[in-house]
Amino acid sequence: MKTIQHILYSCLLVLLAVSCIKDDSIGEVNPVSKIELASKIDTLFTLDRWATLQISAPQFTQTNAEKPLSYSWEIDHKEVSTEKDLTYVCEKYGVFDGRLKVSNEDGFFFHYFKVNVRYSYIQGVYALASHKGKSILSYYPEGIADKTFELDTYEKNNPIYKLGTEPKALFFTNTPIRQEVYIATGNPSTLYRLDGNLMMTTHQMETQGDITFITHDGANSVITSAVFLLNKRAGQVESQKTTFTNFGQQSIDGTFGAVEFANRISYWYTSASASANGELYFDNIGSRMIIRSSNKSSPVAELFKSEFAGLTLIDVCQANDKSEFAAVLKNKQSGEFVHYWFNPGYYNQYNTAKETAPEMKYKGTMPASSGIIETSVIASAPAKNIMYYTNGNKVYAYSILSKGNFPTTPLFVCESSGNVADMFVNKEESKLYVGINDSNPDLPGSIYCFDINKNTLLWKQTNVTGTIKQLVYKYP
Repeated sequence: MKTIQHILYSCLLVLLAVSCIKDDSIGEVNPVSKIELASKIDTLFTLDRWATLQISAPQFTQTNAEKPLSYSWEIDHKEVSTEKDLTYVCEKYGVFDGRLKVSNEDGFFFHYFKVNVRYSYIQGVYALASHKGKSILSYYPEGIADKTFELDTYEKNNPIYKLGTEPKALFFTNTPIRQEVYIATGNPSTLYRLDGNLMMTTHQMETQGDITFITHDGANSVITSAVFLLNKRAGQVESQKTTFTNFGQQSIDGTFGAVEFANRISYWYTSASASANGELYFDNIGSRMIIRSSNKSSPVAELFKSEFAGLTLIDVCQANDKSEFAAVLKNKQSGEFVHYWFNPGYYNQYNTAKETAPEMKYKGTMPASSGIIETSVIASAPAKNIMYYTNGNKVYAYSILSKGNFPTTPLFVCESSGNVADMFVNKEESKLYVGINDSNPDLPGSIYCFDINKNTLLWKQTNVTGTIKQLVYKYP
């Protein structure tokens, strides 16, 4: 017992001795350095899909010592960069959460923002072309700042789906309800349906024949289906569906037997309706103009029977505010070119008193001095009653109302040599777009835009794409 008491007493003396020692030393001090924002940074960034988002990191101060900073940028809750400044290609569209995390050894600073990625393909000129053994879809964003010509918009947005080697036909629905694109390539043809705002394929449909022309269902004002010529016969496919159906072909066959349509389906309208009164075909076998109108009690009929015997169609276009037609045909025997201007009639099976009969308004031979040839491309400004046609790189303008006063000199001459492949007039009838192919071995395709009010060249994109097959315009 005494031994234990002795040990405890000794420990107490040691503790008392230690407590009497004074420690005047000062250890190392490491004050916390808090990160504080010293400059402004936005909370919303808006740009187009495929554009590059560039954000410079804001300035920061630290409350005590300046310590090394590290950066982490997140888009859609995924880290995309650890650089001080962000450079990020927006591959997806939509509104995404963004976050900047700045840190030092003592703590963190967070800044939150939104990235609004819009559709890239709002409006502009598209060219279906062939290039290096494949079909391509080129895009020129007319009038849109900070955008440049894209050689192949399709491949850029469709890494899985591949277009065929031979371009056939192109069509844009251009409606507020649904923006869709239809592309046909190859023979037998594959028909591709694309989201018109994203240019991404939604459906790929195989056919058993050759698609050479695509348009819309003119009898439907909301344009919910694509109408096409497959093996020179009419067919259609409805939006969001993949089944091909007959487009009045059965009723035409029942009336005329075997037919082979020229490469055009045209519609005529009346000012009282947004839907077409009917569609017009030219039958190569019977050399006849055929109309089909769901507004007729007997939908199918031949226009001006036997009038077109022995003729082959060069092309047909709309006239008189889309209620009539202007056409150019060639006499197979004499080689002469004949111009027609006619009204196909107005039909109303519910009120036949309002119907009007077809009327031939003009027929005349186009002389060699007019410049018309078998490979001429034809387009029109129907409200102005002007028919445009080509010869090589030259574009002629003919007043349909003049009834035979054909021009002898071209209105426009493209600087590129070669032949015009396609052209069209915009819906405002203020511009004429011309696609032409020259002998350039790499990029023979050029696009010209003419002001048809002032008859001047507005812009040109020379040797920017492959061999052009067709041009179209996508409206916003």
